[in-house]
Amino acid sequence: MINTSIETDGDSIRVTVTLKRRLSTPEFTTLTTCKTADVIKILEEKKIKTGKCAQSTRLCNNRDNTCSGTWVFEKPKRKKPVPKKKIVTAKQDAPIYTKEPISDHKKTTTSKKTFENVDKVLDNS
Repeated sequence: MINTSIETDGDSIRVTVTLKRRLSTPEFTTLTTCKTADVIKILEEKKIKTGKCAQSTRLCNNRDNTCSGTWVFEKPKRKKPVPKKKIVTAKQDAPIYTKEPISDHKKTTTSKKTFENVDKVLDNS
């Protein structure tokens, strides 16, 4: 048997869970555990939204000191809406520049060295 109590304080949600102690009698021999995932399921069933878990524990009903525990969750933070970016369109008045054809460009003035030019250089030396 699981008993839960839920308290909300400012920015946190406090959940206290208590398990019934396991006795050695044949009627009550089942071992019961409670983890953070189980507490989150309990909160979801009660439609309570939570943020991060700030404090957690693990319960088991075989000892007195592990039969009760407290979980502390942060309240969910609201996301700020992202502002939309402005779309800038091109103005009609702006001049449009185009590249000139490659054939109109000035060609380089360096000449290729040929064997004739090399022979002239060798003869002069």
